[in-house]
Amino acid sequence: MYEVCGPDKIGGSDDHANFWNRVLRNQVCIEDIMTFYQSEGFGSATDLPLLVFWKELYKRVPNVKVVLTVRDKPETWWASVKETINSGTVKSLHKFPLNVLTTLRGYKVKLEMSEECKDRIKLGFEDNMTPSEAKQFYDAHVEEVKSIVAEEDLLVFKASQGWKPLCEFLGVKEPEEGEPFPRANSKADLNGLFDSWMEEFRQYLTMAYFMLAILGMYLIIA
Repeated sequence: MYEVCGPDKIGGSDDHANFWNRVLRNQVCIEDIMTFYQSEGFGSATDLPLLVFWKELYKRVPNVKVVLTVRDKPETWWASVKETINSGTVKSLHKFPLNVLTTLRGYKVKLEMSEECKDRIKLGFEDNMTPSEAKQFYDAHVEEVKSIVAEEDLLVFKASQGWKPLCEFLGVKEPEEGEPFPRANSKADLNGLFDSWMEEFRQYLTMAYFMLAILGMYLIIA
């Protein structure tokens, strides 16, 4: 099977995040990106930051396969975006005082990389984007992929289809019968992660306020 490079893997260290930030600032060539994937043992990639330069990689990597995941309704994609990576919780991480805590906890570089990725691929994350505009963007992306990738290199895939079409396309054996198709990076997973960050930040803030209160009492007494 393939070791997949996704946001969870590249966010594992500041070295990774700094590398991708250099990529996004055009300080790294496509050959360096290919070397990175190979040196880290990745045979495939998904999500950000791949979406920024997938066309360049497709043209440069021989015998590459492209899996285009789609949904039954584009509106469900946009609803998920608004409730996860474009939610008020995530936006608050870039504002005071939470931005101070993201820096202290080592999240700053990773968050900057994520925001730069969204800006570069112009995902249309404007708050006032209508469902109709979101559908147009979604459909345009799907058609662009189909127009660039050769038919024999492309699988248009829905997760509900399960193992069979995916394994046939990749030329690998299907897992043993009864092996569930993985479900990861769901809305519940992402919101759970964001909520855990917020709870951690609230604890830091409570501790900071408590320490300031103690310091204030000490100064008054003194």
